[in-house]
Amino acid sequence: MKIRLGFVSNSSSSSFTCDVCGREESGYDLCMSEIDMRECSHGHVFCIDHKEIILKDMREIIEQDNTGNVDEEIKIAARTASNEELEDIWEELINEWDDFDYECPSQACPICNFECLLDADLSKYLLKKMETDRESILTEIKSKFNNYKNFNNDLKK
Repeated sequence: MKIRLGFVSNSSSSSFTCDVCGREESGYDLCMSEIDMRECSHGHVFCIDHKEIILKDMREIIEQDNTGNVDEEIKIAARTASNEELEDIWEELINEWDDFDYECPSQACPICNFECLLDADLSKYLLKKMETDRESILTEIKSKFNNYKNFNNDLKK
């Protein structure tokens, strides 16, 4: 008989971090819905408190759904629904996505809707806009600063 000491690599623990606020949750056999987090179709993880519903896009989201989460009857109903009926259909769909842990559509994601910007995306954008690369920036930083403390102090100014 083998006795394992320390970390067991095949444990069923899960860990999630909100890409918007950085909140971390972990636990044994944990689902995102249990900690009020969702993942959009582009892989962004966020607390449901950050979820944005863009009302003007509801009809389009429902009609163009390709996740299999919206059946044809709902798509047909959404085409002719009044704005009030459409909001009811949308609310029902959002509740279903929440209840069954489906991925949220990108139109409901605060990151995909530029309510916030991830540092990694900001970095890629600035490097492209400045027409440079990480290595060139690092070389410049090394030439200007003796150590990390001086570099960090300069950033705070």
